[in-house]
Amino acid sequence: MGTEHKIINRTPHELDVHGVTPPKNGWKQQSYYVVNVSFSNYNPIHRAIFYTGFLNDDGQPNGYSEIGFYEDFTAISDVYYMDVVRIIDVNE
Repeated sequence: MGTEHKIINRTPHELDVHGVTPPKNGWKQQSYYVVNVSFSNYNPIHRAIFYTGFLNDDGQPNGYSEIGFYEDFTAISDVYYMDVVRIIDVNE
């Protein structure tokens, strides 16, 4: 397993991390990503699907972006920590 798996089920508090880290080449509008995400300092980091929706003038997800996991969807504004694992090619 790669190093990205070493953070799953650990908390941002343990790893001293917070904030949203965008992909190296920036976000793509109306695209899906596999992300590592946590909703509080003590919430374990887990995998989810993130949909960017529309990007604002600064290239950040804004309108209609959401994080989907299990049966719930959550806004990016509710995220304590998130980093991108990979973009999902919907044409695969």
